[in-house]
Amino acid sequence: MTIHTANLQLLLQQDRHARHYFDTLPSYVQDLIRRGDTPIHSQDELRRCADRMIYRLSR
Repeated sequence: MTIHTANLQLLLQQDRHARHYFDTLPSYVQDLIRRGDTPIHSQDELRRCADRMIYRLSR
C-alpha cells in the first residue's frame, strides 16, 4: 500500500460524505484513484482528482 492509498483509505474511513461520493463514482474511476499517485487528504481533493480523471477519459 502506498502512502497515497493509505491517505485515501483514512479519508474514506473518517469522512462519510467522502465515502459516499467515492462509492458513487464508476468503478473504473475508483480503481484509477486507488492506483494513482495523487495525494488525497480531503473530499475536495477527491472530487478534483475524480473530475480530472473523468475529463481525461472523455477526451
